[in-house]
Amino acid sequence: MNANITTDTAGNSSVTTSIQDQALYRSNKAECRKDIDDFQEKVWAAEDDFLAELEGQA
Repeated sequence: MNANITTDTAGNSSVTTSIQDQALYRSNKAECRKDIDDFQEKVWAAEDDFLAELEGQA
């Protein structure tokens, strides 16, 4: 998983998920999906923190 949170257009992030081992993913699908969801939540939290910081500077 990889995330790119832009600083010039806060709130416009991109998240990339790449599965390297399909068999391993399929056998652990529930845990993998939970990890993906957790990662997305952290990206959104980082976006929110950054937006709050920008709004505090305005």
